[in-house]
Amino acid sequence: MTGFNRERLDELPEEYANLIGKFETYKNDTGKQSGTVQTYLVRVTDFFEWLVDHGNTPPVDDLNDRHAIRYTRWAESHYSAATYRSRIITTKNMFEVVETLNGSIWKRPKDGLPDSQEVRDSNKHGRELDATDMSAFFQSIRDPLWHAFFLTLLKLLVRNGEATNIRLSEVHIDDPDIYQLYDDLDITYCSAVANSPDSIYIPSDREGNKRRSSTRIPIDSELKAALIRWLTVRPTTEASLSDPQTLFVSLGDNWGQPLSPSSVGIAFAELAPESWRSGDDPFTPHNFRHWSNRKLRGKITDDLLSYLRGDAEDMLAHYDDLIAEYDERVRKPYVRHIPSIYL
Repeated sequence: MTGFNRERLDELPEEYANLIGKFETYKNDTGKQSGTVQTYLVRVTDFFEWLVDHGNTPPVDDLNDRHAIRYTRWAESHYSAATYRSRIITTKNMFEVVETLNGSIWKRPKDGLPDSQEVRDSNKHGRELDATDMSAFFQSIRDPLWHAFFLTLLKLLVRNGEATNIRLSEVHIDDPDIYQLYDDLDITYCSAVANSPDSIYIPSDREGNKRRSSTRIPIDSELKAALIRWLTVRPTTEASLSDPQTLFVSLGDNWGQPLSPSSVGIAFAELAPESWRSGDDPFTPHNFRHWSNRKLRGKITDDLLSYLRGDAEDMLAHYDDLIAEYDERVRKPYVRHIPSIYL
């Protein structure tokens, strides 16, 4: 069992050490074994040492989700999957415990830390694939539906359920043929994209969507071409004209019906190389999101990456300046750095 060097606390600001002390007392009082508590202290102290090492030591009452998000990004890139997972889960638990003991709700640094299940999922990165592998995969897909769908996962950093939930009204493609199609289908753009050509809106408050903040994500030229190709063949049967109309509908047995997450897995199993799907660390549809996340990290700001992923509640409130300068601070850096699949 890992021991804890208490001298580490002496090197922290006093109120940080006191916060850790409250957590330690609570765990001891609730009957946790001494060795287990020592391990917890090793994990939670790491967060506060990270703040100190990065020259950022705000008062405890000023800690918020932005500090937690940045620590999460740093830890994910510096630790093994198991170490990252244990540190994030225990640190979040510490903030929950202290918040309960204080009987107050502060600026919620814990909201910037992913839930335990999300941490487990996020570390299922799948086998490492280079840009050549990814390019070959997409160029091998002849079906316009699945080409557009999987490219949406990759380009927008969305989850399967979020992609299947996208509505036509949330997709604004600047193309005369698509404008005519929308007129024919009597589609009215939602307010988030009405004045933002070549963008897609992903809401946070829709059943099946796991993101904590709604996001408006740019559409780059590759995804735009794939979506135009799909929309030109998308069924307009009675089933696919239900309200609301979803972007992706089936071309199989459930012709015209919205895609289900299970159908995504079936299609991926048929299209992806066996080498992707075998072994202890298979690549799954969920991993497209993480693949792009790793490619973007370090190339765009942490704020922008968090916004694209929809990582924290009230994200827009944190980034008013970013959103106010959307073209300069969101669209241009995103389009410049989002991975290209056509090498």
